Amino acid sequence: MKLDPRVEVIFQDSFCSEMREAALGLMKLLAQTAHEMFVDFEELVEKDTSKTNVHDGTVHPLTIRVINHVKFLFDYQSTLKLLFQEFETGSDTESQLAVVLTKIMQALQNNLDGKSNQYKDPALMSIFLANNIHYMVSSVRRSQAYTW
Repeated sequence: MKLDPRVEVIFQDSFCSEMREAALGLMKLLAQTAHEMFVDFEELVEKDTSKTNVHDGTVHPLTIRVINHVKFLFDYQSTLKLLFQEFETGSDTESQLAVVLTKIMQALQNNLDGKSNQYKDPALMSIFLANNIHYMVSSVRRSQAYTW
């Protein structure tokens, strides 16, 4: 992780090396905290046991909440990409942020698979899953996430 060139210019003097190091340390700490928050969010999505029953196979409230949170994050994608560069290695071809978001979406899908088992009718179970997956895909396509 590197400091923004503007920060380097402002603190270019040799007397400011401690300031540059402190700023870099703060950025690394912020990156680690952001990463941990995403991991925690993924776990919350995966383990959500809300008792909200959707009897007609429509989109589950959990799906709506998770997608809204993810879409909100796209407003900060440049900052998040910068922070998540800390966790990328030279051999990574994927953005670490994209990997984390994919894990969140997979956690949501796993949770929905479990919730679909509440349906006795296999057709309604399939409709529930199809509606939720369609909502996820169409929401991401309509958002800025599709350009990531």
